[in-house]
Order: sequence, then structure tokens, then C-alpha cells
Amino acid sequence: MSGGNMFQNRRKGKLAVLLNFDNTFIEEVCHKFYQNEEIIKILKAKEKFDLAFVNAVPNQCVLGLVNYLSIPHIYLGSLPLTNSHIGGVGGFFPRSFIPSPFSPFVDKMTFLERVMNFIIEMLSGHLYYQKQSAEIYRKYLGSDIPTVEEIDRNVSMIFMNTNFLLTFPRPLLPDIVEVGGMHLKQGRSDALPSDLEELLSGAKHGFIYFSLGSIVRTKNMPPDVRQKFINVFSKLKQLVIWKWDNESEADLPDNVVVRKWLPQQAVLDHPNIKLFITHGGLLSTQESVYYGVPLLGAPLYVDQDLNMKQAERLGYGLTLEITDFTEESLEDKINTIVSNPSYAQKAKQLSQIFRDQPETPTERAVFWTEYVIRHKGASHLRSGARELTPIQYHSLDVILFLGVVSITSLSVLGVILFKVLQTTCSKLHLSSTGKTKVN
Repeated sequence: MSGGNMFQNRRKGKLAVLLNFDNTFIEEVCHKFYQNEEIIKILKAKEKFDLAFVNAVPNQCVLGLVNYLSIPHIYLGSLPLTNSHIGGVGGFFPRSFIPSPFSPFVDKMTFLERVMNFIIEMLSGHLYYQKQSAEIYRKYLGSDIPTVEEIDRNVSMIFMNTNFLLTFPRPLLPDIVEVGGMHLKQGRSDALPSDLEELLSGAKHGFIYFSLGSIVRTKNMPPDVRQKFINVFSKLKQLVIWKWDNESEADLPDNVVVRKWLPQQAVLDHPNIKLFITHGGLLSTQESVYYGVPLLGAPLYVDQDLNMKQAERLGYGLTLEITDFTEESLEDKINTIVSNPSYAQKAKQLSQIFRDQPETPTERAVFWTEYVIRHKGASHLRSGARELTPIQYHSLDVILFLGVVSITSLSVLGVILFKVLQTTCSKLHLSSTGKTKVN
């Protein structure tokens, strides 16, 4: 999905994107994977591996290989995972209080929001590419390779790139481990390039950092949207550091500096930073909280609406609808965050909470990785739910059985009561008739 398409899809709406998502490019990548010379060599040699990490979103194509080579594997996702991803290990996130990554809701939803959250979760299930992936890897590895669902039930562990502070507390099985923030630098971040350090340190009124991530290209931003940002930035007293594809772009205000690449964590760790304008990606929001920097989010796709909704709820950020905003609204949101100390204070407070863990996310991931290797897949962590069908898992068969038994029992009881009443009434009628004749 290109940066240009992201802006177009944003205007269409999230449901339209879910319903019309084209996964052709994923199928093409899957074919190229099994046609790769190095992969062919590995398959022919039947090389032995202690463990495989499989990107859970969306990389089910690789499952054919790990099954073919009998490699224990761990799912690792950069995005919040859905029930489609954790269902194989018997996990389940109730949609009554766990928002889908594709929805803009938080954990406390109204009835209608719960309805929408449920529908969105159902619609997003087809993005898992199970059938297409199985068809492709069976073409290269043989028709006896199990389906994605069957291989899923043998995954050793799932590493979720989440943290309960930012992505809501949720029920987890022992083989589902949260490692959100694993990419974060511990202690001080890497040093900035000397020219950038001098620039940021010399910003008398501080600086604002603007980046829409590594996927969105500035050149694909609609010209009117780009111009609105430029016009508003020209009115600010702060320096603006903008991650921009083309460093030679003309007609930029004096207080705007563009760079093709920036060491984001080092920039966020600088004491002069006042605000981070971001697309609201999961990694960016984790970095923002870790370094205690308030956010202005302009979400475009996937989980970014959800991330920014949580940022607003926690009090360290505001959201801008990037396809429909005015210069006045953008300027107002920037000034609100920069001039109101509560946003920065809240970000610093959340940073302390985020860092308060018994071990770093990386240490946690290393421990469980070695644990799985030591215990040959750690099958003792597996829940019996892996073997249940959805009907059994949710006890729908039990509920149906008890419902039938209850209805049958009530029906029988009703018939018995009816017969008793009928007999009683009949006797009373006969008794009354007999007395009348005697008189």
C-alpha cells in the first residue's frame, strides 16, 4: 500500500478499505519467497533450526516452510494482534471491552460502539490470508502440508508488541507474552549527528518534530494538505524538524528544516522537544511515551486511530483528521499542546509508568525465546483450548443443550401442571354438580 493510496483510502473510510482490501501484492511476495534461491537451498538441504520468528501480520505464507522443516516458531507482530492471530493458541480478546486494532474505540464502549467493534473484527478476519497462503505454499512444498489453521495450533509462543498502558489490559495465556517497547533504547538514546545536535540545542523556543513514519511519502501527501502544514508552521516561533523525502524542496519557511532521515529516538530524547506530530503508529506512540513527549496525531490506517484515541484518553495527545482540517484547527491544536503544560506533564508521568517494569521488554523476549528452545517448543504452556472448535470454546453447544433441556423441562412441567389443573377442575365440577342434585 503506497503513501498516496493511504490518503485516498483514508477519505474512503476504514470499512471501505477492509471490504475492498487487495491482497494481490501479498500473494506475489509469497510466490517470490518460495522462488528465492536461498530459500530453495534451505528447503533442499532440509536445514535444522532451533527456532523461527514469523511476522504475524501478514506472513502466514512462511508457515508452510516452518512446518516442512519442523521448526518451532514464535509469532512476532509489530501491530496489535486480532483474534485471527491468537485463536490458534486458544487466546481470545472479548470485543465487549477489547477494541479491534481497526476500530477507533477504547475499552469502555457504548452499546452501538460494541456492535461496530464486533462487526469490524468480523470484517478484518479476511485480512489474515489463510486460504491464499495455504494454496501457495502447498504448490511449492506439497499438498500434504497442513492448513494455516492447523499449523497455527502448533505455534510455540506469541510475542505481542503491546503494553497494557497503551493498548489496554487484556486476558493473556502463558504462551502469549507482551514485549511492547522491545525496540526502545535503554538509558540514553544514541547521540545525534553534530549538526543536528547544534540545530536542536540552539532552538530558543524549542522544536517540533514532524514525521509520518517510514511508509508514508511526503511527495504523496495531497498538495493542499502539505501547504496547510507549511502555512501553519510559518506562524510558529518554534523550530520545526520535518522528515521529508526531498531535502531540496523550495518555498519552506525559515523555521522549517527538512531531513530525508532522522534518528527518531534521539530526536525525541532531546530536552528541547515540545511536540511530536506523528501518524500515530504503534512504535511511534511507544517512543513518545517512553521519552515523555506529547503527541499530535494524524492517523491514516490500521491501528493508528485506536492509538491516538488512547493518547487522547490518557491526556498526552490530540488527534487531527489529516484529510479534513483547516489551518486554524491545526494551529489551535499545536498551540494547545505546546502552551498547556498538562500534556507534557502527563507524557512524563506515563513515561515513568511505562519504564516501571521488572525487566526490559528485550530481556523478557530473550528469556522466553531461550525458554522455548530449552524446552523444545514448550508444549507444557499450551492451553487445551487449542483443540476446541469455536462452538466448544464459547460453550455454545453447552448453552444450546441447557437451553433445550430447560425448554423441554418447562414444557413437560407445563403439561403436567395443565393436566393437574384440568383434573382438579374436573373433580370440582363433578363435586359441585353432585351437591346440586342432592339438594
